[in-house]
Amino acid sequence: MSDTQPEQSRCIACAREMASGAVKCAQCGSFQNWRRHLQFSATVLSLVVAIISVSGLVVPLLVKTFQQETSAVKVTFRSATINSWESGGAAGADEVRVDAYGIRVRILVTNTGNKPGFVESAVVKLEGADGPIAEAVLRISSSHAVVKPGTFALIDVRSRLQVLEDEAFPFGMVSKNSPPSVDVQAARLIVNTIQHDLQEETLEIALPAGKWEVEL
Repeated sequence: MSDTQPEQSRCIACAREMASGAVKCAQCGSFQNWRRHLQFSATVLSLVVAIISVSGLVVPLLVKTFQQETSAVKVTFRSATINSWESGGAAGADEVRVDAYGIRVRILVTNTGNKPGFVESAVVKLEGADGPIAEAVLRISSSHAVVKPGTFALIDVRSRLQVLEDEAFPFGMVSKNSPPSVDVQAARLIVNTIQHDLQEETLEIALPAGKWEVEL
């Protein structure tokens, strides 16, 4: 029998003697090869899990804290038409008497901010060849006045036109078969908005020029 003792080495973790070439220390349980770099204690592992869990709650709060709170109300013109506001005549007749005119405007209001914004009022101004011919104050209903963040609203507003130039509009008896038109050389839609920080902003939009046919 051989009296040769097995070659010994020391554990890289606890420094106790162990068999040379052993993969794991019998005393402290530490791996002696590459797997020693992958060892985590239960405490460290619990701490990592806790940090990940808490960060899921804290990060959104931090983003909200440092994110600028504001509204971003924008207005897009969709359509506008002139119509008879006050009219009369026999039912089924080919002609109708027009005593006043109105205007119908459709606008798309959007808010891409993170706070509510407000549409305060709007005005339409029509001009002919020699200057202003009519204007109207558009009254925005309370249900459309507040624009919530991340939403949009299609607003349809009707209002009576204040005629400034009588000759530009055909009053009296007009034919239903051949509706009259109004020669509009220039038109503007002016919308007053209020942002979240109470800053007022006026948006001016150019409307199409040309012959505006009257809806009877």
